[in-house]
Amino acid sequence: MKSSKVKISTEGQSDDNDQMHIQSRRFQEACEAICKNAAKFLENALSSESSEDEIDDLQIMKKTFSNYSVEESSSLRKIREFLQDTLTSGAVVCLICIESVKRNDKIWSCQNCYCMLHLECIQKWAKDSLYHLSAHLDEDKKGKKLKWCW
Repeated sequence: MKSSKVKISTEGQSDDNDQMHIQSRRFQEACEAICKNAAKFLENALSSESSEDEIDDLQIMKKTFSNYSVEESSSLRKIREFLQDTLTSGAVVCLICIESVKRNDKIWSCQNCYCMLHLECIQKWAKDSLYHLSAHLDEDKKGKKLKWCW
């Protein structure tokens, strides 16, 4: 028997490993750059957003109290404090979905207790309540027979 020697070339494997290493390094560098840019963007967005909110809050408060007398009574002071607390983000919660009411959300306010609810939530709740009520009335009509008094 003849023994044959097989020569294994490792040149192709080392080229593949080098190329994988280069690609991996490039990917890591790109990830780091993206993370830095995202952090910088978020930092700028948050700082500009908070300053815009403060300006909006001041303008809203000025417009709200522009029609009142210059003298501030204790009740007016309480109202001003309540509004300032309400204007802060996350201060008001919709009691139906239990999510915070944001300043851009459409809301419905109860005339009795003055709670604020998302308009979509209260509409869905009312619609569901009417559906359940009508379904209950339909069951009552089917189950009861009319009794004649004669």
